[in-house]
Amino acid sequence: MKEPTESSAGAKSSTKRTASRKSERIKATNEMLVKAYVVMGRNVPDAAVIHAISDQLTTEFTDEQIAASLDRVMRECEWLTLKAIIERIPGRGTDDGRPEPETAWAMCPKSEDASVVWTQEMAAAHGIAKTLLDDGDAIAARMAFRETYVSEVSRARREGRPARWEVSLGFDKDGRVPVLAEAVEKGRISEKHALALVGDQAIELQKALPASKVPQLAGEVKEVVAKMPEGIRSAFAALVKQKAMPALSKQETEQMRAEDADAAAS
Repeated sequence: MKEPTESSAGAKSSTKRTASRKSERIKATNEMLVKAYVVMGRNVPDAAVIHAISDQLTTEFTDEQIAASLDRVMRECEWLTLKAIIERIPGRGTDDGRPEPETAWAMCPKSEDASVVWTQEMAAAHGIAKTLLDDGDAIAARMAFRETYVSEVSRARREGRPARWEVSLGFDKDGRVPVLAEAVEKGRISEKHALALVGDQAIELQKALPASKVPQLAGEVKEVVAKMPEGIRSAFAALVKQKAMPALSKQETEQMRAEDADAAAS
């Protein structure tokens, strides 16, 4: 008879630990579900039903997500259902950051001059509506956008895909900064990404950002500034001196000025 190897024994031990952890999570979720039913004044289903709900939830989501969702269900819903729980999972369902259809349509560019920070679903729906928009039929374009957008968002949520924000820059340079600044403020794109996109408009973007965002940019500004033309870097150094920008170290500021001076002399 073949003796079990050390690796097979370790695999069995790991499987047992995983199963035990899963069982503990299901038990804890069972208790949270029963509590929710009682708090909401609803009859508690059979143990098998509770267990089935807990099994599905613990397979797909973390304990923290489940607890947060149940808290919302107890506050917001009349009935406790699996659908209601899943829809309120943080980062999943209706609170995943995707705009409502009308808001999404209002955010979309109506010409090639306008810039936008939008989700993949917004971009896909806009692509369907663009032909109608170009033909001047704004009402039909809006209806086509809404139909496609709702379908795309529903599919993304069923598949558990988080919202992914992308930037599309229009030809109007002056219109780029406010759009990017708003996206940074709302956490849709990073400050570093926005700075990399605006080029010589970086100073305008810095001024447009809320004061609370500016201190977070120090490391990112250093990296972006290093790639800028000498004249723009000098302007940045001046702003740093005036404390209008995230603080660079004295050594870094002096190094920037020295490099600009060398470039001017050559």
